[in-house]
Amino acid sequence: MERQATLSAFGRLGQHARPSTLRWPMTFAFIGTIVVVIWALLVANRVGLGQAPGASGVLHNRITLSTLATAGLRSPSSAAFAPDSHHIAVIGVLSNCGQRLSAPSCGHALAIYALSADGRSMSLERIIPLEALLGLGDSGSISSGLQATFTGMGWSPDGARVAVVFTLFQGASRSLASEVFSGLLVIAVAQQQATIIVGDSGYFTSMTNGGASLPVWRLGAQNAAPAYTLEPGLTYAWNSQGFPYPITPLTGEVSLLPISAASNYPVGNPDGGAPFTIWQPGMVIGPDSAGLPPDQSAFVSTFPSWTADGEETALLRTGVALQAPSGAIGAGDSTPTSDTHSIPAPAISLPTALFPVPPRDAALATLQQAVGRAGWALAAWNPDGSLLASVNCFAKEGQTLTISATNNGGSVGVWPLALGSHDPGCQGFGEDSDQPTGVYTVSNLGLTWSPDGSLVLISDSVAATLTLWQVSG
Repeated sequence: MERQATLSAFGRLGQHARPSTLRWPMTFAFIGTIVVVIWALLVANRVGLGQAPGASGVLHNRITLSTLATAGLRSPSSAAFAPDSHHIAVIGVLSNCGQRLSAPSCGHALAIYALSADGRSMSLERIIPLEALLGLGDSGSISSGLQATFTGMGWSPDGARVAVVFTLFQGASRSLASEVFSGLLVIAVAQQQATIIVGDSGYFTSMTNGGASLPVWRLGAQNAAPAYTLEPGLTYAWNSQGFPYPITPLTGEVSLLPISAASNYPVGNPDGGAPFTIWQPGMVIGPDSAGLPPDQSAFVSTFPSWTADGEETALLRTGVALQAPSGAIGAGDSTPTSDTHSIPAPAISLPTALFPVPPRDAALATLQQAVGRAGWALAAWNPDGSLLASVNCFAKEGQTLTISATNNGGSVGVWPLALGSHDPGCQGFGEDSDQPTGVYTVSNLGLTWSPDGSLVLISDSVAATLTLWQVSG
């Protein structure tokens, strides 16, 4: 019909001005050229439908970087923005390990990436072998049959150091009997030097007990505090003794969120900011997958926190049961349902107590309904709590980064992740045998915001990629 209308219009024009025999072929050739150019642009996805090129709502200028190609690292994890929002730290396995982590030359490294001033490009700034900082071999190689696990604790508030929890094992087995050494590496990034603080990493206690204690690392004193269990709460801060504590404790069901943990307040910065809420990057888990009543979903977050002076840091694990916005949760938009014989559950340890509370905002309630009874989603708020980034891990239409407004729950930006055929996205946990277990287990996908709220980041362990989007508005 579009072609007929075009021809008809040129026919009417011919009634008033008789074309020459040469003009008609030239005219059709011109039209054909225009159609081919427009079609090529659409196929190349360079012309949006009502959007600027390279944009989807508030999401703009996607950057995808291969950690394997740029730093020789596979299985990237613990990706974290520096306080300046222009540097990213990520831990990975050196590619000379091949497919066997027990290979003689296997090791890990911390890669530091720098963003350009306009946020449109990213480049490798430095790579720091981690085993070498522990005195094991040269250039990050493992010696004497030792193996290691590493989990990032993020950047210090001044942006000068990155902390990494480590556990060393003798031989291929990762059992309590084979553990030989554990602690915290505090890495001065510019100098590429480290301080080792010896202590129990909590690798094993967190595997078996959801309420297990984890160490508080004292960087100034260079020791670890005795085992410490975080009490349930909604809002936290660090006390004068160097321990995190709940400003608003949870001891039972809550019908109304306090102002400090509700949608009108920022989520808070756990890295040097006080107070901060439980609404840190985490997971929304359907009731069937979390073992909860049908009118409650789980929200669980495991995140590092630092004191403002950078003298103490700890990995905190928090969680609540989200009450259904209205009645039962429903099936949702996810593929898994309670009708299946095997209801999936994320490979993480849940906190011992999950007290019911209302969802923080409309966006969280909408995500809760989208997840439904089974399955889970990644969730992360921007610093002021006005936008929620999420990936519904079992969405029927495929895994997609969605940005939602917290005031009404409406989507303001969507970008399909286009995962590879062997990439489970955020459905998978520890596909690489190098991934830690228990409280240190992480999803294959990681989701976080930059401290200034201008960027959202997804790391993909299987694909060995970091993908960033600029966020407007």
